[in-house]
Amino acid sequence: MKQENILRLLIIDDSSNDAELTVAMLRRAGHGVRALRAAALDDFKKALDEQPLDLILCNPLTSRLSAAQALTLLRESGKDIPLIVTAESPDQAQVCELLQAGARDVVPKEQVERLQYVAARELADLDLRRAYRRCETGLREAEKRCRSLLDSSRDAIAYVHEGMHSYANSAYLNLFGYHNVEELEGVPIMDMVAPSDHSLFKEFLRSHARGGGQANGVSVSSALEVKGLHTSGREFNIHMEFSPASIEGESCTQVVVHDLSENEEVEKKLKALKRQDLLTGLYNHPYFLELLDAAVAGAVNGKGNSALLYIELDDFQAIKDKAGIAATDMVQSDVAALLRGKVSEADSLARFGDALFAALLPNKTMEHAQQIGEAVRQAVGDTIFDAAGQSVTATCSVAVTLIGERSNNSREVLEQANRACAAAKAMGGNRVQVYNPALGDRRLRADLREMVGRVQDALQHNRFRLVFQPIVSLRGDPGENYQVLLRMLDEQDKEIEPARFMPAVEAAELEVQVDRWVIGQAIQALAGKRKSSGKTRFFIKLFEDTLRDSELLLWLSECLKAARLPGDALTFVTSESSAVNALKEAKLLAHGLNELRCRFALDHFGKSADASYLKHLPLHYLKIDGEFLADLAGNPVHQARVKAINDMAHGMNLLTVAECVQDASTLAVLWQYGVDFVQGYYFQKPADSLNYDFTGEGG
Repeated sequence: MKQENILRLLIIDDSSNDAELTVAMLRRAGHGVRALRAAALDDFKKALDEQPLDLILCNPLTSRLSAAQALTLLRESGKDIPLIVTAESPDQAQVCELLQAGARDVVPKEQVERLQYVAARELADLDLRRAYRRCETGLREAEKRCRSLLDSSRDAIAYVHEGMHSYANSAYLNLFGYHNVEELEGVPIMDMVAPSDHSLFKEFLRSHARGGGQANGVSVSSALEVKGLHTSGREFNIHMEFSPASIEGESCTQVVVHDLSENEEVEKKLKALKRQDLLTGLYNHPYFLELLDAAVAGAVNGKGNSALLYIELDDFQAIKDKAGIAATDMVQSDVAALLRGKVSEADSLARFGDALFAALLPNKTMEHAQQIGEAVRQAVGDTIFDAAGQSVTATCSVAVTLIGERSNNSREVLEQANRACAAAKAMGGNRVQVYNPALGDRRLRADLREMVGRVQDALQHNRFRLVFQPIVSLRGDPGENYQVLLRMLDEQDKEIEPARFMPAVEAAELEVQVDRWVIGQAIQALAGKRKSSGKTRFFIKLFEDTLRDSELLLWLSECLKAARLPGDALTFVTSESSAVNALKEAKLLAHGLNELRCRFALDHFGKSADASYLKHLPLHYLKIDGEFLADLAGNPVHQARVKAINDMAHGMNLLTVAECVQDASTLAVLWQYGVDFVQGYYFQKPADSLNYDFTGEGG
């Protein structure tokens, strides 16, 4: 189970039986619980000092640690951990005394159901407080980064307070002919405008000031075009955008100035391209998120509800395997055309990811949105797509969720849509799933429980199987490397997508059991393969919970000895986020793997802004996140990121692997940058056999 979904609980109680009953009650309420028990003062101090905690439940009758002592120590520790007292029939005076001492609530011990609700409330409040503190820290860091970006921005940007300049970047100074910021001190923004437009500019400023840069409670920008005035007296056409801002805590107005003397048509096209997905012509992911943010803000401020359609093609990988990458691009383009025919001009469509689309429907009821979703589902299912001369059929799963005044943010709306879509796919796909705030979580939990049962059945009846994808050297390495991947079979021996069963593995806390099954089967397969080819090596992915398995190394050592397999034939891989979340355990595991001569690697690498943690891990490989490989040949931002990761890795004597390589143009860029290994469908899709021909590859 993911770390952020685990309730880290401390129970203060003499009775281990009572503590276990409390844990069982919380697990029935849907929490993944990791519990500690403290029955004495020293135990409590140690837990506070050494363990990250989310909730404390205290029995005030604990013989060696009273509730008052626990509350005093908690307060002195400075930690924000809610403490709930569970007392036997507490009287009013006792309740008031405990609340005054800092208890979040006092619940009679016999009121089990109430304790569930109180615990859920306190955990939700704790999440909000932690999120607030993260936001405060993030805001301060963002302000620093923004100031740095403003200083280096090519856009001419200034901050104005009561008509006077308080800040201007180099581009702004250059545009109007000033040499430094000191020259602008005491100069009103009116002096940046030609005298012929002063009256127009004054009226605009008055109007903007009356509106306060707000519309329906939402910050908006205002713009106008006037003639700018250079210090030399030269006049030129400019476009000025005004929006509310703050600098060093003071409210002010941000002014962005564009020189219109340059090619205006090019400007418009570039602006459109920034919003557009080049494959389909729909809006792209980043711009759609802006629209979604605005829709949520509008709903919260009473401007009307919207609906979100979240549309994912079912079993898209099978289409890709059958028709190829170029053909699937054609299918996605045709699906985009179908979607345009099912929504109105007021609606916004976007390609949200590979085989994933989204539609924002303003001022739509849930019933209307559901009708549109059903029309989309039926249109996709009824169409035979021409994919590079091949006839391809497809179905889609559609999630519908409402954006209303209770929507907190766009991330929450997307999570609701994603969960509803996952439920639709778990029930076979080709259906419309409405997210119902009242019933949605319950229904999704039922779907998850069903999949958990199927996973447990697969483990019991050996319905998992391994597939292998080659990892090809670009530098002439003589080895034969394969990534080991897991698939699950249903009762009819049909494959179930990992995206459908992996959440169930985590929910049931079966990560360690599944990883051990994979490792054991992989060692058997590799031992057999190395009888004919001693150069074969496997890369095996580990869940985050497996990093915390203290018995893994001993078990692995016994497996290697039994199979007479050298440790350097195996490289164990975990995601960057898992390594960061469990850094101490990852470090211990990596050192232990080194002693067994096994290797250790991180995948999905590159998303974290801080890579300082790498110095704690004895690594051999970094696997560059596949997100940076998308459109690599034509994306300068991704190119710069991939090159920076590769250079950093080589500077640390680590080898690099680029995941998700799909085409020759991407491969050419990776070879030019000196990436060591590549992996992806361009070479071979995952297969049952270990027969990829490595002899024709390499540098």
